[in-house]
This record gives sequence, structure tokens and C-alpha cells, in this order.
Amino acid sequence: MSVLPSSRKLFADGWGLSQDALAEHFQSAVDPAILSQTPPLTIRWGPWSSGEKGVRCREGTYAGPVKDLPEPLTTGRILDVRPSDSGPSSGESISRESVEDGEERVPRRCLLFGAWSDEGWRKRFRIAQRLASRGVATVIHETPFHGSRRIYEGGSPIRRVDEHALLTRMTAVEGVALLKALSPGTDRWVVAGFSMGASHAGAVLALSGEPLAGALFAVGYSPSIPFIDGVLRKYVAWSALGGRDTAEEQLRELLGSISLLRLEKPVSPDRILLVGARGDAFIPRWAVEGLADAWRGTRVQWRPGGHGSLYLFERDFMAQTIVDQF
Repeated sequence: MSVLPSSRKLFADGWGLSQDALAEHFQSAVDPAILSQTPPLTIRWGPWSSGEKGVRCREGTYAGPVKDLPEPLTTGRILDVRPSDSGPSSGESISRESVEDGEERVPRRCLLFGAWSDEGWRKRFRIAQRLASRGVATVIHETPFHGSRRIYEGGSPIRRVDEHALLTRMTAVEGVALLKALSPGTDRWVVAGFSMGASHAGAVLALSGEPLAGALFAVGYSPSIPFIDGVLRKYVAWSALGGRDTAEEQLRELLGSISLLRLEKPVSPDRILLVGARGDAFIPRWAVEGLADAWRGTRVQWRPGGHGSLYLFERDFMAQTIVDQF
């Protein structure tokens, strides 16, 4: 078994809350009622940078809709990536037809969520470049507790169990709010992600109440799957949770309460593709099939290789798969 420094161990600072408070905290994380409390987002856009490898991009920031959080969690950040030939001078891929705030209308756009420890833009930017070459714009969402939104220096993005519920809640609420904020200027969406990002994309698809398309790569319906049933169980700081013998089922129950299976299935499951890797040690085959069974009508596609190879070596496939969902 690998030995990791305590800062790298998962949940190294323990549960964070009492067991009763934790149960309520997790149960409310993906409660659809949270959306009724979400104010509209106002996105503040930075300047465009143009010509970098076939794309132009700009960063946007917004006040996070989940309140009473410490900095730097309160400020959300996205990267808007578009084909470089789609600016006001050409209008080839993005229409010049304007919307209320003067933005150009985007015919096809992907909202792309991040995997665990996917810091910054770099990895997903490579997918966005490939999408841009196919005439598709991308909005990359910075995951709470990651990148500029980290609250810990180095090590695991979160260190307490309760923070996982908060991460999930924030991402789901922000994802739905971003769709609402950007949809007036967007004709068609695909919501996508890999691993944890795929689970977050699934939550947004289910909670949005809109007939959206989705491409979910290496998706598990619950975080308990990689943390308890997958290889990540080796890296949980079980001693900080009171020992594996007593903590495992408690952790499974808590993480299971933010399962996609608890949500109403998306409005248009036939527009959603689930992609699994045959040799995935993080998200086993039964987890992908379990979500497909619950979301009747979704399609499933299998790829050779494992979890890492799907993300690192199949970016062209991932980009084309996203395009095919429009």
C-alpha cells in the first residue's frame, strides 16, 4: 500500500462536524430546494486574449451563490474559450446576432466541469482547444477548493468530510446558475465532465430541469464509489476518522447521500451519453451501468484502457464525443 504525507491523505482533518450535523449537511447538498434560494449570477468579464493556438479566451468572475463562506471560496471563476476566427471581424462560428448585454450569440457551447485535483485551466483547456477547432465554444468552471479557490496550501483540495458536501453543493448550484446566466446568448448546450466532473455535470443536468445534452466520461453516480469501492480507499486517512472498521460504513452512507440516484432523472436522458473505461479501477463497470439503469434512455459507450488513459490520451475522442451530442 502506498504511503502518502498526511496533507495528501483524504479527509486527514477528520469529519468536520458531528455525525448528526453531517447527515443533515450531506442530505441538503443536492436538494433541489437549494436552487430556489439561488440569486441570478452577474458575470464580470476580463479582456479577450486572442490567437493562442486557434482560440480566443477570457476569464469571468462572479459572486458565488452559496453564501457565508470563507475567502477564496466566495468568488467563482470561469474561462470562456471560443474559436479564434469567431470574433466580431469574421462571425464564422459565432453569430453576430446580439443578446441583451451585447454579447455575440453562441450556436454551440459546452459547460465543462473538473475532475478531482484538476487545478486551473490547463488540462481542460486542451479539450476546449479541440472543441474550438470543431466550432464549439467552451465554458470551463473552476471547481471550489481548487486552483484560485483553494483554502489549503498544497496537498488534498479538501481535508474534512463535510467539505465534500459543500464542494458538491457549490458546484451544482453554480452550474445551474451559469446555465441560466449564459443561456440567453447560447443556442445549444452540452454539459460535460470527467470523473468527479462527470458526476457534477450529471447533477446539473438533473437539477436544471431543462432538456439539455450531456457527455459524462468515467461517471460514477456517487462519490462513495471511488472513495470506498475504488482505489482511492487506500488513500483515505482512516485513523483521522476513528479507524476503518467503524468509519467505512459511516463514510459510505454520507457520500451515498449525494448520489445522482437520489435526484429526478434529467428531462432528456436520451440526449445524454455515459462513457466508461473497461479497465477503470476508480469507476467500475457496475457504477456506470447503475446510473444508466436509473436514468433509462441514456446511452452507454465503452472505451479500452483505464481511468487515467481515458483522460490523458483520448482528448480527441472526448472532444468529438461532446460535439456529437449537439
